[in-house]
Amino acid sequence: MQRATPVQMRKSLEIVEAFKKAGLWFVPMPVFDEDDFNSHAAKITEKLEEMERRANLAESIKQIAPSNVCYRQRHVWGGDMNGTMIIGVGGAGCAIAEQLGRTLGHDVLAVNGAENGLEEKATRHRLCLDMNSRGGRLPTVETSEAAAGEAADEFRKIIAGKQRVIIVAGLGGATGSGAAPKLAGIARALDTHVTAVATFPFSFEKQRRPVAEAALLKLKEHADVVILHDHSTSSSTKNPMPESLNEYFDRIANELGAKLVTSSVGGAA
Repeated sequence: MQRATPVQMRKSLEIVEAFKKAGLWFVPMPVFDEDDFNSHAAKITEKLEEMERRANLAESIKQIAPSNVCYRQRHVWGGDMNGTMIIGVGGAGCAIAEQLGRTLGHDVLAVNGAENGLEEKATRHRLCLDMNSRGGRLPTVETSEAAAGEAADEFRKIIAGKQRVIIVAGLGGATGSGAAPKLAGIARALDTHVTAVATFPFSFEKQRRPVAEAALLKLKEHADVVILHDHSTSSSTKNPMPESLNEYFDRIANELGAKLVTSSVGGAA
């Protein structure tokens, strides 16, 4: 092992002092040589950037979810519910949106890929995202976002004249995470009031959570109101009988519908 020079020791101590001032928990790590030091330093930089990202995200979610109710970003919707369209994006989003449409009495637009049963939806409006022409690979967040961008003109025609859109998406999957923020941005550019209803993955879907977190940050950029439901914190004790997935989504839709009505009259924030 190579002994450190005074300059190298001073540099190491400066790093320790920086961690100490920031109140970060750290472990001293011996290195073999300068190349090893630089390699570890690069990893430390990545770790710090990730810690900053998580801290920002935690603060962001804290604003939305003290009771999983509502976060108002630009202005509060103060009108009635006329001129409103509910837009379900992805499988979970479409399932919840259909129930919300029945509960609130609004037109529903189902947005998904053709291979995901879109043609079977009973909604009045459907927007098919072309995600099959991309080399035969499974859709990703990026390809779903691109497909939503390609469908922008058709989407604008469907929502033309609407004062408010309610975009419902299950975040964590490719379609909801990629297409929902893109469509929200398109609607917002038309000066349409955008309410986003987002769900977070179940506790067993740990790999999907970082995807959902990143998508939520994008969605917030374009939404006036965000209503968040986290599946991982849902209590199964609300219904002692086993639920089918459709029954579960119907129940969640009813809960979210009540929150939407509350937010529309300026009640909860």
